[in-house]
Amino acid sequence: MQDDRVRWARIAHDTVRGRAAVSWMRTDEVWEMTVEVPRGATATLALPGHPVTTLPGGRHDPAGTCGGPAGVCRLSGA
Repeated sequence: MQDDRVRWARIAHDTVRGRAAVSWMRTDEVWEMTVEVPRGATATLALPGHPVTTLPGGRHDPAGTCGGPAGVCRLSGA
């Protein structure tokens, strides 16, 4: 369920391998996302309307512009 009052979120956790974090912010049309994966680990990025993507350790800045149904964005970059 989408709640248009929620415009951003951020969370981080220090794991035994290092910091794991994700943050996102949105306007009416643009989503900005940053994912931080500990070195030697992988993360799974699963967004509605997109194939599941595995991210290796490091910082990732996939970004997209929403179009169509709420919650569906076109990603560019990784």
